[in-house]
Amino acid sequence: MLYKLKAFGIEGKLFNAIWGLYRTPKIAVRFGYDVSKPIEYLCGLRQGCPASPIILDFYINDLFKGIKGVYVS
Repeated sequence: MLYKLKAFGIEGKLFNAIWGLYRTPKIAVRFGYDVSKPIEYLCGLRQGCPASPIILDFYINDLFKGIKGVYVS
């Protein structure tokens, strides 16, 4: 994902801020009042992160570029 951002020219403070969010991603599961130990995950976007929909757009744009005969306007 970070390589994709670099390919689109995202650099500097913005890149560093996004990198900071995804550098060591961990999740914990809450079930009632119990919370699991945090575990690291290595793929996907953070749920609820304001940057996630924008980052997803970079991938979707490439998907449409790779499909011939489909036009989205």
